[in-house]
Amino acid sequence: MGYKSTLRSLSAAANASARESERRQKRLQREQERIEKKIAKLEEKKAKITDSLNDLFAKGKIDKKEYKELLKREPEITFDLLIFGKTAAASAAKRYICGKVDKEEFQALCETIVPSEVAEEKQEIAETYDQILQEIKDFVKSCKALENQCHKCGKKKGIFSPLSNIGNVKLCGKCKRELNKLLNHKGMNGAYFYVSPHTISLDEIEEPQLQISIQQDHF
Repeated sequence: MGYKSTLRSLSAAANASARESERRQKRLQREQERIEKKIAKLEEKKAKITDSLNDLFAKGKIDKKEYKELLKREPEITFDLLIFGKTAAASAAKRYICGKVDKEEFQALCETIVPSEVAEEKQEIAETYDQILQEIKDFVKSCKALENQCHKCGKKKGIFSPLSNIGNVKLCGKCKRELNKLLNHKGMNGAYFYVSPHTISLDEIEEPQLQISIQQDHF
């Protein structure tokens, strides 16, 4: 193959790669737009459920105190409940937020409405995350405040063995790597839900803020 032919081949390959990259970006953009529209519809559905409570208050059927108490139930009406429970879930959520069923009855309804495998996977993810947090707690609990020493293993601070401060816990290189392995969460991926990789802060072990997301295929 001649020099010019080689250049033409390379140019054609580069152009084909660029076109494929552009098509891929457009597909991703369309998918993102689709999900955003779905989320907007879910937000609208949630708003309508809450509006049913607002109507009760506006018509004087419940007083302000009762309204505020029932409004606290709103966070329990989640996207996954509406997605996997569909129309029946929206109906149950409306009854719940309006006070026609209590928390125990609502949970029982959700168990019959949402497929068991969905609830089980979400619970498994939460429990696995709790186990990780417990390992971090156990690590921190085993540390002792030592002067110029690793709080975990007691190794003394030196020129070639500095101590790192992680959330007021001073650690040698080895123990720091051990803790970072626990803190750098690799994420979890299931059929219905996923947790993105992220770094857990030591503050979070007391007040967990696990973000469980719904797989895009289910939007």
